[in-house]
Amino acid sequence: MVDQAGVKQLWSTKVIKILSNDHEVTGVIAQTEDGKLVQVNAKDGVIICGGGFLHNDQMIQRYYGIPKVYGYANAFVDGSGIKLAQEAGAQMGKNFTIAMNEGGGVNHKSATFMKTLWGDNSLFRIALLGGVIVNNHGLRFVDEAELCKRTMYNSEPLIREGGKFYSVVDQGTLDILKTMTLDQYTQKYLKTKVTAPMFVMAFANQILKNVDQDIKKAESEGWCWQADTLEELAKVTFD
Repeated sequence: MVDQAGVKQLWSTKVIKILSNDHEVTGVIAQTEDGKLVQVNAKDGVIICGGGFLHNDQMIQRYYGIPKVYGYANAFVDGSGIKLAQEAGAQMGKNFTIAMNEGGGVNHKSATFMKTLWGDNSLFRIALLGGVIVNNHGLRFVDEAELCKRTMYNSEPLIREGGKFYSVVDQGTLDILKTMTLDQYTQKYLKTKVTAPMFVMAFANQILKNVDQDIKKAESEGWCWQADTLEELAKVTFD
């Protein structure tokens, strides 16, 4: 569509400055991958699609007041587009939103924790499937089935608990997840078909065939624990 409209596209080229004249935006200066500067003049203004600042810890702390967000967004979503606009005279808005998504779990101790959408440790999927979720005190705080059925509608309780939760799963569930896709599992056991885009694109057709190996890997990294009973599991201590 863009090609048909005759729009010229510059790939691997980063805008480093917005040009203006008498408070009117007139174009941009960009830098190519090999360091060449390119000036693009704009007749009717510049549209900036900056993508937010999910991977900028300083901006997250300043505007949300929380120390860290582990986001699935592109690594280039670092607030640079917003800063360029501010340098050109734009004002920062007062309303900010984080869409807590249907991506499952995450843990910074995992070697692949920022790749949870595309084939890393399969244990990160389990938090999404309607099983028991508890807070730091071992107490349930959310309807786990709703977390699965109504993805992106449960941000408030997760944030209220400090953004940290623990997913508890039994061996029977793990054995089932080795034999059917996650989509088949949610339809059979939760009586629902999850239509959330992230689930459909990344998870729906997955079978957790490697869950046993993934458990061993997670245990070695220090973010997964096993016990024969809930009582024994409750005695586990961790950071």
